Amino acid sequence: MGNCQGKDEGAKDTGKVKRAYSEAPKQTGGVAGKGRQALIKDHGLQSEVSIFDVYDGVPHSGGESKQLGSGGTADVYLVTHKESKTKYALKVVKLGRIRDQSKKDMLLREIQLIKMLDHPNTVKVIEVFQRLNYIYIVMELCTGGELFDKLYSQKVMPGEKAPRFTEADSQYLSKKMVASIAYLHHNGIVHRDLKLENFIFTSESDDAEIKLIDFGFSRQYLEKDAKMTNMVGTCYYLAPEVLKKDYTESSDLWSLGVVIYMMVTGAVPFGGSDNEAIIAKVKHDTASGNVSDTNKRLRGVLKKRDLSGDCIDFIMGLLTVDVKKRLTAQQAAKHTWLASEMIDIEGASDANRKASLHNGVTAAEMEETDDTLVTSMKTFKEHDLLKRTALLALSVDRSAEELKGLNKAFADADKNGDGLIDPSEFQAMMAEKGMSSGEIDAAFKAIDQDGAGLIKYSEFIAAAIEEASLQQEDKVEAAFRRLDIDDSGSITISDLKAMLPDGLEEAAVQAVLDAADCTDKDGMITLAEFKKAMGPT
Repeated sequence: MGNCQGKDEGAKDTGKVKRAYSEAPKQTGGVAGKGRQALIKDHGLQSEVSIFDVYDGVPHSGGESKQLGSGGTADVYLVTHKESKTKYALKVVKLGRIRDQSKKDMLLREIQLIKMLDHPNTVKVIEVFQRLNYIYIVMELCTGGELFDKLYSQKVMPGEKAPRFTEADSQYLSKKMVASIAYLHHNGIVHRDLKLENFIFTSESDDAEIKLIDFGFSRQYLEKDAKMTNMVGTCYYLAPEVLKKDYTESSDLWSLGVVIYMMVTGAVPFGGSDNEAIIAKVKHDTASGNVSDTNKRLRGVLKKRDLSGDCIDFIMGLLTVDVKKRLTAQQAAKHTWLASEMIDIEGASDANRKASLHNGVTAAEMEETDDTLVTSMKTFKEHDLLKRTALLALSVDRSAEELKGLNKAFADADKNGDGLIDPSEFQAMMAEKGMSSGEIDAAFKAIDQDGAGLIKYSEFIAAAIEEASLQQEDKVEAAFRRLDIDDSGSITISDLKAMLPDGLEEAAVQAVLDAADCTDKDGMITLAEFKKAMGPT
């Protein structure tokens, strides 16, 4: 079913709340840190670096290209980094197809927003190339398909007509989907187009990571309960208040409720033969005089699927017409259904049963991950600023497969589900692993590279990467390429200023450069000098 959208009007000044949405994304405390965002290179129109020089498989490059997907304004291709040989997805946006300036602005806003995101369950952008008629967005490669396709590839349960997930598998996936939404809302971002098609899997394996994509309709709000008025999204998933053109971030939770309802029942809660019929159905069933009957109908369908009471309460808590009574993302993350161990564990597939407990790794592997984590974090605080930043650079290119154990550790530490680790959460995690209080405090201060008082996802991964990675030539060269932000062939003082914390005095930044610029003292760090600086601590 197609999207239901109108002109992007921004936020409405209702008199109750002032205009509070931002055209240009603002830097809130929980988004990717300054250094992490700087590492996502944006090669503008004036850049001398061409995507054809960096990647193989780019369309119109004279070589072979493999198309992965196609849409109205963009096509997606498989590309390979020429030096690292890592495979990525390349989204090619043809600006000539976009005649409406507001849609071009929406695209640029999406790029800026996605660069700010730093969460294991949101898609990761690698770098961007802008040209006069095209925008090339290099992203992590996710080959597992959409949640929509995964749903309709499930088995049809005995006595039922449509395929659906088991409750156990639904719970496993819902935890991750809710985590991604809670992270967005914590950072003042509303997605506005949550649907089965906008969750994709990193691979075809049963324990693949799930990622939220497509931030084209997303808005950033700066005040609680700020209202939006533009009706955007996909009709099946639109909240009643969106149809009234007076809504907040809570509309995301309704849409998520529709997604999970479909996952556990194989049916839509509000159907129709076309967009107009679907909208009419939602309006009718959520009208004040019909809400009670609608709730009974939806509960009845859920009960027929033999779902637990906690699961039904969770879904109905999302599909609550009264916005004030609807679950928030934070409440959803702490709901009994998601907080509990696997329900109906016998009903889960073997792979997902294992994944639910260890995110796709065995208990022995998790124990090894924990041991490595403690060692790496103890060592990380001894690193100088350049080496810490280099490890942050390496975190960008880590694949979902490489990160399974660390993603599980991060999720376990993030007790409140906001996609961040605060000091008390870090203290609890590391104390359990045997670190002393003094070691924990020192480690937290070092890992919190942007000084926000929180550990972001990439900061956590950077601190968990073994120092031995910096003795591998291909890894060191990959880190160097990322830190060379202006693509000059050397790491300059301007590169360091772009990555290191704003509060760092200029003399301290210069000292970082001088310490590594040890060969010719020319005011730049060459690759050879960088390799030497990356030696064992």
